[in-house]
Amino acid sequence: IILTTRNPEIWLTGCRRTILPRTVLAPRPWSFYFIRSLIGLKPLHDMYLNTWRRALGNNADFTDDNAMLNGFIAWTERVKKTVPSERLLVYDISEGWEPLCKFLQKPVPSEPFPHLNEYKEIRRLFRLERRAGAFLQWGLPTLLILMLAYLLYIFLR
Repeated sequence: IILTTRNPEIWLTGCRRTILPRTVLAPRPWSFYFIRSLIGLKPLHDMYLNTWRRALGNNADFTDDNAMLNGFIAWTERVKKTVPSERLLVYDISEGWEPLCKFLQKPVPSEPFPHLNEYKEIRRLFRLERRAGAFLQWGLPTLLILMLAYLLYIFLR
């Protein structure tokens, strides 16, 4: 078992800046969920929510920073107490390949350690999700109404 961990406050700041800002928790229009599914973010979103519910409880208040921090710390401690130490790597990704490869008994790759969970990429995906959802909800119906009005104008003149 590989338990990735980091400073709880830095983790919470990262969550609030990317995958779980408080605004994400507000009800969304149908178009938002459609676009989320269309561009492939639904499985990622579901994974995050399921992970947090497991760690914090099904009735956790994701808007409460203290509850999030306490849940993060409790989850980390629960895993450490539950998993036998010989089967557990408590891993901070800033350590790079070495501890991970040693634990997995694999050679260290020659390429640099990947950083795929970057803030800018996550924000880009969420902006795309919001813009596409807004277009689907407002732009597309407006375009259809304008096209219909134009066709009526052509046929009725």
